[in-house]
Parts: sequence; C-alpha cells; structure tokens
Amino acid sequence: MFDPTASSTGEIVWRFAKWNEWKFSRETAEALWVAIITDTGRFAYDSTSPGTLRAAGDLLKHGVRTAYINDILYGTFPRKAIELKRIAWRSLHIWKNRKVAEVSLTRDDFRSVRGTKADVEDVIEIPRSVARNEIALFFYQIPDRTKETRCSIRTRGNWDATEIAARFGGGGHAKAAGCTITAPIAKAKRLMRAAVKDIMKSSCRKTMRINLQDLKI
Repeated sequence: MFDPTASSTGEIVWRFAKWNEWKFSRETAEALWVAIITDTGRFAYDSTSPGTLRAAGDLLKHGVRTAYINDILYGTFPRKAIELKRIAWRSLHIWKNRKVAEVSLTRDDFRSVRGTKADVEDVIEIPRSVARNEIALFFYQIPDRTKETRCSIRTRGNWDATEIAARFGGGGHAKAAGCTITAPIAKAKRLMRAAVKDIMKSSCRKTMRINLQDLKI
C-alpha cells in the first residue's frame, strides 16, 4: 500500500486493519499510536488530517497509555542521547538564506558515547527549530556502516521532503522523509546540498523570483 497523502505509515496500517476488521490489542494500538504521533509531530505537522485524528481516536478506545508513552518518547532521555544532541548542536550550520539548516553526527561521535540510531530520533528538531527554517537536514553515520551516510529531511511551506529524498533513492512523506547516500559524510553533504540548491533554483525559475542569495550555503 502506498498513499503519499497519509500522515504516517501508522495511519495506513490502521486503515488496512480496519478494512480487514482486525481486532486490536493494547500493544498493537500503542505501536500504531507511536508511529502516528512521531510522524505527525504529535499532530502538529500539516500532514495531520481528519482521518489521522479518527485513527488516533479509535486507537484510544483500545487503552493507549498516552501520558506513559509521551513521557518515554519526549520526557526522559538516556545520557548518551543527550550527549549526542549536544554534539549535534555544535555542528549546526545555517545557510545564508536562513531557509536551510543542517546538523551532523559522525561515526566517531556515535562511538564516543556508544550511541545508536535509537538515540538520535529527535536530533532533526535542532535544525528544524531555527527561526525561518524551511528545510532541515540531519546527516549521520551508523557506526557499522562504513560507506553510508543517512539523511533525515523535514520541510515547511511548499517544499516537498520526498522530492529531495528521491534524488538519492529515499522516500517518506511530504514534510518528513529520509534517504541513504553511499558516500562518506563530507561527500554526502556536498551531494545533498547540491540537490537542495538545484530544487530551490528550479522552484525560483518556476515562480520567476530568482534570488541567488537563497542558494548560498
């Protein structure tokens, strides 16, 4: 199943389950709840629709522990996750147009705190939190993948995160997507920056508002 308008994979799975008249256990409902709230920014992103809220409302009927889940996901963090976020803050780079911001974590950063991918789920919120930001990028290397760099992408306004991710064989949703680039992190950054600049330049041409300042890193 593929639906680019869906808020999340969790919402799609919920629809499929309802169509098949499957029964939900509390554990299943909570798993889908987590999938939906993380992909929608706790129902804050534009991808949130009436259908998303209907799915969430139905899941609540099955005993989802909202406060408990919120505390685990957003209220408490292991020390290594906090250390990685501190390192990521130091890497923050804001383009001159202030529309694009990026952070990164290298393989050595992960190894220095014995961190894993699970420790960086919300690091993308660092560049996304910059005032006027429209495109947020988070580059990171998984310690056991020596030739890969992953990139999480979040967008605002008219920018489509999937259009950016698709340049590298990735995908996701209009406002939240990701991809894997087969290159060391420095080269991956150059490739992604070039792709973002190309997409922005193309958009400028379409709207007849070419502003070269917007393309400066």
